[in-house]
Amino acid sequence: MVIDSWMNQENCHRPLALVVLDVSTNRVVASVNPSKGQQATQNVGDIQQILVARPFQSLRLGSLILDGLIELAVKENLHWLKVEIATEMKEIIKAFESKGFHIQTILDDYFIDSKGTTFDVALMLRPLLKNDYDDF
Repeated sequence: MVIDSWMNQENCHRPLALVVLDVSTNRVVASVNPSKGQQATQNVGDIQQILVARPFQSLRLGSLILDGLIELAVKENLHWLKVEIATEMKEIIKAFESKGFHIQTILDDYFIDSKGTTFDVALMLRPLLKNDYDDF
């Protein structure tokens, strides 16, 4: 599977974009940009972006891509997955929360667009290791 290569030790620090193609039209319908931390954060996977073309947004394609990334990160023994989402994107935040991500903090004026407008960002993390403290 192509997605496996982003975790490969030789490839984990290279920029990577994975795409989903509509085979009948050969059009890109979705993409994801994962990366893996270095040195002290080598146990953290970073989801930089999941984009789904508008006609395909109601088909759960983004959720399926995220499920695949979570599954792969667990197989690779990563401890965390991280994503940064503009706080205005409430539906996207809810979607990530439904997959076990939690807001760790809000970063004020963290993103800036080409017009100079700043946006607050939710830093979200999903733990991947099993919590053995449930029976405490």
